[in-house]
Amino acid sequence: MRRTIGVFCAAVSLLASSSNVAQAVGVARGGALRGEAPNATCSTPLKLRDGPNQTGTTVSVSVRGLWVNLSDVLFDNRTSSYTVGACAVELAAQANGSGNHYTRCLYAGCVENTMLPGWDNVISSVYLH
Repeated sequence: MRRTIGVFCAAVSLLASSSNVAQAVGVARGGALRGEAPNATCSTPLKLRDGPNQTGTTVSVSVRGLWVNLSDVLFDNRTSSYTVGACAVELAAQANGSGNHYTRCLYAGCVENTMLPGWDNVISSVYLH
């Protein structure tokens, strides 16, 4: 089953690891803190996973130019590993890019199999450049 809700042309999907079913969910409350409107999507998404070493449920984010709050896709405080797609990213501990920012593995193509100490299940918002 595929559900799509278009808000700001957001492209966020939640993929269940035990199935090939994808649900695309538009992000209704992601705020553009930088005053930028999302104008494009990244050619390959940021993939956040709730298990270490790229295991578990996956959320893919491809919208650029806007902070995406992971609570909007029921993935707040669940990231244990991730793969950066074609666009550099920022990862923040609180909604709308506030709070501390993760400092490692933020460039295109980077793979983070385990989070730095104190960061497992902490990420609340993401931004793709």
